[in-house]
Amino acid sequence: MLQHTPNEGPGAIKAWSQAHGHQMYVYHPYQFNGVLPSAAETDLLIILGGPMSLTMT
Repeated sequence: MLQHTPNEGPGAIKAWSQAHGHQMYVYHPYQFNGVLPSAAETDLLIILGGPMSLTMT
């Protein structure tokens, strides 16, 4: 899971993951200098939103 801001967590996604026996790792891009696991190391990628969403006027 790619989490952009610390105050917007995985919520129901975490509960679903645990209920189905999956391991979930949360990556914060600002902590890893943009270095994330490779596609070969990843089964599913969930990208959470954040306050940087586009606003149309």
